Amino acid sequence: QPVKLDKGAATYNVTGTMMIHGVKKTLTIPIKTGYQNQRVQLASSIPVTFKDFNVNAPSLGFVKVEDHGKVEVFLSLTK
Repeated sequence: QPVKLDKGAATYNVTGTMMIHGVKKTLTIPIKTGYQNQRVQLASSIPVTFKDFNVNAPSLGFVKVEDHGKVEVFLSLTK
């Protein structure tokens, strides 16, 4: 649903569905907003755990890989 954005910097909690590897999860994430050079900018960092999406952490034997990561999003929009 549309949201009226404040003119200054603000943070909004947004709920949506993320699908990775065919698995859907409903998430509520904070999205930071701001204005710069007549553009609306949106940014967020979404933590994910591989197991939640039926993804095995990569394994290279001698390299240790965490079981989680994050999806970083940055949008710069103009009308």
